Amino acid sequence: MSNAIAHGAPGALQLDGHAGQGGYTFSISNPGAAALDFGAWNKRKTSEGSGLGLAIVQEQAARAGLILAVPEGGADRTCVSVTIPQPETETAP
Repeated sequence: MSNAIAHGAPGALQLDGHAGQGGYTFSISNPGAAALDFGAWNKRKTSEGSGLGLAIVQEQAARAGLILAVPEGGADRTCVSVTIPQPETETAP
């Protein structure tokens, strides 16, 4: 959310959540089209940060077993989603 606020164009943020077959997905989108770079030390010229934010988010999501994706947000929106996988159910022998 903070990245969307800091780096998006002025306008309304949209936070959605929905359950699907693979788990529960949270998606946030914000005004302003941008190509997101999850590589360490990569940042936009307008960023005052070190370029580690998205790389850290991706690493921590993977460690937690979450699925991070960048779905198509449209020509003037940027979107990121995080899916919490549905736990596997054990079958009785």
